[in-house]
Amino acid sequence: MNDSDVERRRGILEAWGATPSECKELLAYNDNRFALPVDSELPALPLDDEPFVAAWSRRIEESREHGAWNELRRWMPQLHFPIAAGTSGSDAYRRATRAGVFPPDSRLPVLPSSRLPVLRLQQPQSLSIELYASLAGRIPVVRTGCRADFETLVCALTRRNEPETIPSSMSACMVSGHTNWQSVHLLRAAWEAADESHRSDVAWLATLRTLSPDAALYRDRFILVSDGPYSGISASALDVRADEWHALSRVIRIEHECAHYLTRRMFGAMTNSLLDELMADYSGIVAANGAFRTDWFLAFMGLSGRSHVRDTGRIRNYRGTPPLSTGAFAVLRRLVFDAAHNVERFDAQLSDPRTMRSRVSALMTLASLSLEELAAADAPDRLLDRMTGAHALVGSG
Repeated sequence: MNDSDVERRRGILEAWGATPSECKELLAYNDNRFALPVDSELPALPLDDEPFVAAWSRRIEESREHGAWNELRRWMPQLHFPIAAGTSGSDAYRRATRAGVFPPDSRLPVLPSSRLPVLRLQQPQSLSIELYASLAGRIPVVRTGCRADFETLVCALTRRNEPETIPSSMSACMVSGHTNWQSVHLLRAAWEAADESHRSDVAWLATLRTLSPDAALYRDRFILVSDGPYSGISASALDVRADEWHALSRVIRIEHECAHYLTRRMFGAMTNSLLDELMADYSGIVAANGAFRTDWFLAFMGLSGRSHVRDTGRIRNYRGTPPLSTGAFAVLRRLVFDAAHNVERFDAQLSDPRTMRSRVSALMTLASLSLEELAAADAPDRLLDRMTGAHALVGSG
């Protein structure tokens, strides 16, 4: 982003009442990290599966015999440790999750003794594994119908088995860079078969380090999903029938996460910011409803007007690290409110936002501006001007 773009963004923030220090905070927070193509057509859609998908396909088949919970525990050592303070610092946990040494003829990592408490789910029978066909390629989805079990899995797989409060507005999350020790085990077996003279653990660890550029061979990406109402919003709050809202929530939730997956694969970034969340909710709402709805998005964020936010509003989950100051966060809320209305005006002028090509083009168009620029009065016109160029790059995929 050039100096003139930064000055334009600064001017928008100042017009929204941001002080110089708040402008500095928000310019850093809203920095657009997407690397968009400018002169070449994007790959055909949907994208090819990433390498880890094949292994998940086999596991899904085996889960039909053993059950999803039992299958996950066979190759995720975190699921053998309790959710308890200090778990991640124990020697047993570090050995299991950092070394993942497998005994001969087994896919189970070396795990702690049975004297330790065991991680348990309340409704393991409600757990399922599937491959979801997204625009970015198929991606594994671990789904549970029990909210408490979702929170347990989030703590185990993204919080290193440490107890943390999971916001009620969070009902899905992307797990990225998860080491799959079964895949590592298979890679080691192939390495040993190719050269039987180098079978020491030291030699193998040195070889594994050389595979780091090909991390997709042994690092997984998957989505954890809870089947509750999206963002913790009730059907009555949106004036929708309960059964209809349950079905809509499933679509919005999965398409939201898949939009993050798409921006990660096609635009090189997936961040915990409100620009990303607006784009992902846009994709989810359009997939479920056929058009973007500002009232739904603001309800999901917990915003009532440009300044008031519910205590449990999802927007509070995206205050940044370190958190934005009180004043900067107040300006951010106003930006999000106006940006959402501008996105709805833009979306209303699209001919067919539900086609694959148009949805990706729209995401690419939204990704071309910062949150400040999306909140500006001229945003709908700027977005429409850029949509033609995005269509050309997306092509006929």
